[in-house]
Amino acid sequence: MKIRTPLATIQACLDTLDFKLSGSDKITVQRALKASSNMNRLSTALLWLARDSEKPIETKAVDLNTFCNQLVESHQ
Repeated sequence: MKIRTPLATIQACLDTLDFKLSGSDKITVQRALKASSNMNRLSTALLWLARDSEKPIETKAVDLNTFCNQLVESHQ
């Protein structure tokens, strides 16, 4: 399934709306832009993980408590 083209179309439309709107409508569009950006990052990560590669995935330690707190703050 191809997802990048619809995501790019959505992003372009939201960018246009963000440029043209003001007030509470602009705030709504900016939230949609943030969601679209997150979806783009997620689809890129999934495509990266799905590709065949001989190179091992780099790992690093993460403080789970800090990471979860950052996620909660970003979604409020």
